[in-house]
Amino acid sequence: MGPTGPVPVDVVDNGDGTYQVTYNPQDAGRHDVAVTLDGKPIKGSTFRVDVNAGAWAGKSTMETFHFVVRAHDKRGKPLTVGGAKIKASVKKPSGQACEHTKIEDHRNGTYTVSYQAKETGIFKVSVTIAGKEIVGSPFEQKIA
Repeated sequence: MGPTGPVPVDVVDNGDGTYQVTYNPQDAGRHDVAVTLDGKPIKGSTFRVDVNAGAWAGKSTMETFHFVVRAHDKRGKPLTVGGAKIKASVKKPSGQACEHTKIEDHRNGTYTVSYQAKETGIFKVSVTIAGKEIVGSPFEQKIA
């Protein structure tokens, strides 16, 4: 018996005095498992089983995305210090700006850009240094 009612059970006689019992709880919470043999409860029955909610792919989503920007000087040499004037712009499919876009300066020439994409559609991402687009920017990210 589950928290919202009976749970279907499949019982298979293994032919050796043991049985295989399978059930698939549909709800999280307390389940009481009553086991009988020839119509009589076995010793210790009813058993309490606490079922936790599991992850469900059909309702789970991707949420926060990250990418790393590596700054180079004009000759293409990677920088090893921070402080570049990096800006990132992420637009939602609606055209509105993502309000949780962040840039973390690691002070070694790399910067992590993170943003939240909690809806489906095409996001437009732009990264600039000193007001100019970096290589590969702008780009689009499709969340289906």
